[in-house]
Amino acid sequence: MKRTLDDSIITFQCSKCFGNIMDRQQTMDAISKPMSVARFGDGELYLAIQGGDISFQKYSPRLSEELRYILKAGGNNLLVTLPGFIGNLEKFTDACRQFWLEFWGYYAYNVHSIIDHNYMYGDSLITRMTTDFRAADSVPGIINRFKEIWNGRDVIVVEGCRSRVGVNNDLLSGARSVGRILCPPTDAYAKADDIYGDCMKHGGVGKLFLLALGPTATVLAYRLSLAGMTALDIGHLDIQYEHYLRGYKSIAPIPGKHVGEAHSDGGDAPMPDEYYSQIL
Repeated sequence: MKRTLDDSIITFQCSKCFGNIMDRQQTMDAISKPMSVARFGDGELYLAIQGGDISFQKYSPRLSEELRYILKAGGNNLLVTLPGFIGNLEKFTDACRQFWLEFWGYYAYNVHSIIDHNYMYGDSLITRMTTDFRAADSVPGIINRFKEIWNGRDVIVVEGCRSRVGVNNDLLSGARSVGRILCPPTDAYAKADDIYGDCMKHGGVGKLFLLALGPTATVLAYRLSLAGMTALDIGHLDIQYEHYLRGYKSIAPIPGKHVGEAHSDGGDAPMPDEYYSQIL
């Protein structure tokens, strides 16, 4: 039976459970230090508490245990983030608002039991700034803040093999160099140890990892931060930027790029030679 959703009740539940989440400005200020970022969206939270698969990642007890640990591991050079669905719900699109009301209606107190209530979490929705919010006027500012982080730096993108972060747009244009570690598009956690080994092989002083790999990115951000690296789990940032550039307000396929929520692998759009030269 589907629960009746009441904005005021669920918002009250969320504010009690998650009053310690930064707003978007505070989150960007923290990320810009810079520091590593581990994101928890609905999928990561579901894997941590529910014991079931999600569309692109099989459940494993080890993954669930590691995600639960990371939820309480923030501090020093790692910012852990949660979905900042608190406050004025009118800022969200109808679809986004409905989704999170239902999600928190079911899982708010489950999540409440596994987070650190003495820690100030960042807002993981910082990378979903186009399709989740009614107004897109903040998108250029957010994108520019992210660009400032990797401007002039050597970047290594760790991504699903059809994600192609920054390809055919200017998201990474300010980076001094870009390398790519291509990973399985589904069930990447099964190869998490191998991927981490490749990151360590190609990493080093001054290198910045940008991770777009679902729950495995959350895990890698934590592991790499322990190794003294800086790793940003950028989630949907590239796809959201693509939607902004095209004027899309809802999730849609993007040529050449995997968009899971649109059930699209990007098709066979040609990639520039530069993309292939970046593959490590």
